[in-house]
Amino acid sequence: MKKYSYLILFLLVSNFVFAQEVVNNDPMLVSTKKKNTESLDYEKIKGTPYLYSDFKSGFVYIKDKAPTKILVKYDLYMKEMVIIANEVIYSFRKEMPFDSICIENQTFVYNSNWGNNAYFELLAKGSLSLLKDYKVEIFQPVSKNSYSYNVEPAFTKPVEVYYLLKNDKLTKIKLSKSDILSAMDDKKDLVEQYVSKNKLSLKKEDDAVKVINYYNNL
Repeated sequence: MKKYSYLILFLLVSNFVFAQEVVNNDPMLVSTKKKNTESLDYEKIKGTPYLYSDFKSGFVYIKDKAPTKILVKYDLYMKEMVIIANEVIYSFRKEMPFDSICIENQTFVYNSNWGNNAYFELLAKGSLSLLKDYKVEIFQPVSKNSYSYNVEPAFTKPVEVYYLLKNDKLTKIKLSKSDILSAMDDKKDLVEQYVSKNKLSLKKEDDAVKVINYYNNL
């Protein structure tokens, strides 16, 4: 059964270090047992709750501090960044102030004021930002009768949900021309010309990112 602990990252951390080195040698990092959270035995649930199966090299960025190197993967069901150190699994504590967590070519941000407990992937950043959330649930099969075969619970496949962030307001959207352009009324004509000229489809994530970056640079 998987057990989680809190990994408390203090603002004074200023060197590139692996999480395992920090936990062992840096008194500013403390691990404590996670409380008031139900433990799940992931081995009894089919599929995976993780965005990627293996731990990956990543960095925690804190304003005015050098980034801290970690080994991490994202638990989409629990909405937790899971860090490994000395074969012990920790959960990054969201209460700690940080700017972002970068894992390879993906950047994740968190803000408790957005009313969502998730880490959002930051796809485009500016006066208008595009964010992506990944939702995973546990499918609990229901037997229709006593003769039904027992079916194990399973994690659902990740569902991607998109948001626009403007003036500190988070709005859930679909990747569509109407939803995205509705946030660009002040420069809508220029953006529409850009979309048409470059034959972009706002139903595609990569094209939506291009359009929002263009808008932010106008």
